[in-house]
Amino acid sequence: MATYERYAGRHVAERVRVAPGSDEDKALAADPAWVCVDAPQPTTADPMDRPPLSANKPEWVAYLVAVRGDDQAEAEAMSKAELIAAAAEAENATAEPEED
Repeated sequence: MATYERYAGRHVAERVRVAPGSDEDKALAADPAWVCVDAPQPTTADPMDRPPLSANKPEWVAYLVAVRGDDQAEAEAMSKAELIAAAAEAENATAEPEED
């Protein structure tokens, strides 16, 4: 079963479990308001590649831990939007300044 959560701020507003591959699973995966909270599937992508915005929350947690060295538990406590914002800040901080 795939588990999806919808958040209200930092709190889970709704949680549903659906059969993997079902029409409902596909609809929830396509809806940005829902986050699949099951463990991410192994991927062949470079672990330092920035996940797409549609990636599930565990992928963003893994990316933030890799990029900023955040504590896993602290990253998991953040919302997906907070993870994306923190990743953007980290990427901007590591970018080389432009020379005049």
